[in-house]
Amino acid sequence: MSNNGKKIGAITFGVFFIEAILHYNIGLKKADSNAKIQFPPTKQLVEIVGVVLLFSVANTVIINKLLK
Repeated sequence: MSNNGKKIGAITFGVFFIEAILHYNIGLKKADSNAKIQFPPTKQLVEIVGVVLLFSVANTVIINKLLK
């Protein structure tokens, strides 16, 4: 993977991860209106990281193919 590909992947992961944590907290707040912003428990966090990583890689591959 090129240096640009690594940058695209890292930026995509960061943005998608922030979005995933925000969505997690939106759901938490909906279930418990007194809930404060927090990270999910370890098992759920690992699952979220896995999904975000999968889609970040897919996004990076698609962008790199489109740019060629």
